[in-house]
Amino acid sequence: MVVIALYATLQASFEPFFQESFFGGLGIPKERALAALGVISCSLPQMKVEIAKDHQGLGGGFAWSIGPFEQYPVIWADDAIAVIDPKLLINRIFGWLPFFDVQSRLSGKRRGQFRDYAGRISEMYALEVVASIAPDHLGKRIYTEDELRAAYGADIKVVDAVIDYGDSWVVLDVSTRQLMRGSVAGTSAEDVKKDLDALAVKKAHQIQSTINCLRADESRLTGYPAAPGRRYYPVVVASEGFPVSPVTSLMVEDALRNEGVLQAGDVAPLQIVDTVDLELIESLEESGKSTFNRILHDKPQANLSRMSIRDFVLVECGLRFERPRRMEALWKKPFSRVMKAAFPGSDQSIIE
Repeated sequence: MVVIALYATLQASFEPFFQESFFGGLGIPKERALAALGVISCSLPQMKVEIAKDHQGLGGGFAWSIGPFEQYPVIWADDAIAVIDPKLLINRIFGWLPFFDVQSRLSGKRRGQFRDYAGRISEMYALEVVASIAPDHLGKRIYTEDELRAAYGADIKVVDAVIDYGDSWVVLDVSTRQLMRGSVAGTSAEDVKKDLDALAVKKAHQIQSTINCLRADESRLTGYPAAPGRRYYPVVVASEGFPVSPVTSLMVEDALRNEGVLQAGDVAPLQIVDTVDLELIESLEESGKSTFNRILHDKPQANLSRMSIRDFVLVECGLRFERPRRMEALWKKPFSRVMKAAFPGSDQSIIE
């Protein structure tokens, strides 16, 4: 509630400074509001310490890390605060950081259970977006892991979902692996290799197994004979993100080549995406601007072929997107509730 109130006020006034008295009028006790604020804020001296710790923790190899600012997007100065950046502020509660806030306070079995639960939820959300990309009202297009197992056997390695585009299949598997910090920061080649082995190579074998099943007899899944010239687009959804770049893309290509997987002529290069990429594709499909398989078809020939799908779509294709309808209600509901409680009679249009 505190962050949403700050964010909404920022959108309305563009004023990044707030007096402490602001937190006494949010519809909750001031001490509770300040306690919540304490989780995402720090003083200037503390920020200097956090920056130094971050730099040291990364071996001094990532001087432009913004980790401390992501952790503490609000700075205290005497009896007032300053919001560093609205995007960092909103990401602080809608990204993965709240998960780490809770996890850091757990230990033993409960810590592991919480991690497993969060992983399962993130996988479910990714598949929810995929289902929205290929809605059933246009005919049966998406087939889940359970349907794949029913068609090809419980002992066969299959992916989480496949999408039928008529002339092609998008073969998609979700990874909830938490990346090592050295991979995220780009400071450890060893960490990157370990993450690639788990995220790309292991998943590639699963995707290859599914492609083999579809190629051999997709009618066991769909009930219809295969269209000639089918193409397969392999996708790994990294629910916690992955630093896609020319360097990591080349590493993935080399690893898969060495493994001898996803190398057939009818298989496109493996793409690693995150849930934001999926939401972007959902929007493009919904608006009719493009389709998942079209993006996967065009990207390997593009100038930004080894960058993220998001970079390719926004920069090279020049496509713009709006929030998908599915997300609109998810976005408006908490904002509307907080705005009504904290600022009765306020202009609700600022949450658009």
